[in-house]
Amino acid sequence: MAQPGYELTQEVIARLRERQQRVLDGEFEKMTIGEIYHSGCEFHEEIIRGAGNPFFVEALKRVNSIRRLFAYRSFTDRDGMRRHIREHLRLLDILEAQRYIEAAELMAKHLQRPLVQGLS
Repeated sequence: MAQPGYELTQEVIARLRERQQRVLDGEFEKMTIGEIYHSGCEFHEEIIRGAGNPFFVEALKRVNSIRRLFAYRSFTDRDGMRRHIREHLRLLDILEAQRYIEAAELMAKHLQRPLVQGLS
């Protein structure tokens, strides 16, 4: 995000925001663990797609397929999920304002923070 040329269209931002808001508003209570995981993966893939480098997207997809094995246990923490979704929405606000350095810093913190407190 901090690299020159990063861009996410307003349409993509609006679509991602609408989806994340629906999930935050309670949709995740009805979602399976797989659907929740897939939703998060789609969000991050769209964000990285803004870099315009298909290799980044492919690398993230590969990481996500491996990470899936370890991530499922964290999806029982609904408060942690809400926190992550709120971070997604904040990131979209920052991207919409084209504050890419700030967005990159938030994303780095977001990716380092475990979904469930106490897990690393």
